[in-house]
Amino acid sequence: MGLPAVQSFRGFVDAGGLMSYSPDIANNHRIATTYVDRILRGERPQGMAAVQSDTYELAINARTLRVLGITLPTSLIARVDTFID
Repeated sequence: MGLPAVQSFRGFVDAGGLMSYSPDIANNHRIATTYVDRILRGERPQGMAAVQSDTYELAINARTLRVLGITLPTSLIARVDTFID
């Protein structure tokens, strides 16, 4: 039986899962490099504030939508960053 599921990793959708909502990994890598740069320049990690990602991606597998017979509301479709078919 096919059940809709939402995961926190884009790879799930690439593999056929219905939907994911996850931080933008490329943006997280950019943030991490600024920390590395600061540490290499002598700043102490203990004094650095933690930063949480402010960019997220909503990815949906259109084929899985069709297989499960799910119709998304237009308000959700407008927010989708990536459709995979």
